Amino acid sequence: DGPRSEALLQAALRIGGNKIDRALATVALPGQKATTTAEEWEPPSMESEWGQHALLRRDWSRKTPQLHVSFDAGATMLELADGRRRLLQGLHDFAVTLDGRPVARRADSHWELVCWETDDDVDYLELEMELAGGTRVQRSYLLIREDDALLMSDVVLTTGASKLRHRVCLPLADAVVFNAEQETRDGWLVSEKPLARVLPLGLPEWRVDPRGGQMFMEAGVLVVEQEVDGSALMAPLFLDLSRRRRKYEGTWRQLTVAEERRIQPRDVAVGYRAQVGDDQWLVYRSLAPTALRTLLGQHLGVEFYCGRFDDDGEAEQLISVE
Repeated sequence: DGPRSEALLQAALRIGGNKIDRALATVALPGQKATTTAEEWEPPSMESEWGQHALLRRDWSRKTPQLHVSFDAGATMLELADGRRRLLQGLHDFAVTLDGRPVARRADSHWELVCWETDDDVDYLELEMELAGGTRVQRSYLLIREDDALLMSDVVLTTGASKLRHRVCLPLADAVVFNAEQETRDGWLVSEKPLARVLPLGLPEWRVDPRGGQMFMEAGVLVVEQEVDGSALMAPLFLDLSRRRRKYEGTWRQLTVAEERRIQPRDVAVGYRAQVGDDQWLVYRSLAPTALRTLLGQHLGVEFYCGRFDDDGEAEQLISVE
């Protein structure tokens, strides 16, 4: 955050820019008249392992959803904007408890880039941090370009806890609040009007079901708490940024995952279905060594998968990570 330096941008274009850079600047920077359309150019996302920074962005237009992630040392800093205003801004923090005891971060704990993928469908960033006692946290951000949707997930892997609790804190931008639904656990990021729907896929949808955890706002921070009996968990949040879908209802389900016709516990593999209006997505994550497993008729032998259901009910793969 801070004031934008017009002189710095102009100097960068003059010294290091080429014809394409100058054309893109007219599309992306405010105060300039666009001379081309954003669709003519390659996806505008980037990551720098050296700079410990990534930009996930739908296209070059000024109104596009975009997520900045800085993973310097032991912290991740976020800035999520929908093209008109910021929704999230600040420290994306977490805490892990095993069998009632907090897990400390080691003196040398830091975020390491383990996966970056960008194509016409998605941007995907995955980071990993090792905590005390061999516990690992794998954090991922998946921007689904065409759908204006963002999946943010923490995966916690331990060496054998019996009760695992995870708490994640998302920093709300100035003048943004979280409005929770009354009967279900989802809600909206709101300023003067709704900005994004938030679906906590890892929690039961209905509040009358007391199991699993909760999502609430506390001191300008969106907090999601989740707990399981087992040695691993996935804590996914689905943010729907689409203006087109704001008038539709949203829902989600935790899915049954089977391996060799046996239902697998939730610290082995998890699956989720998210739906807003007629649009539906399928999410799968293996929390144990990968194996051929089945959910909703899909046979998957990968670590992570996300797909979109088409009009015929078939899942179209958006990303698959081995």
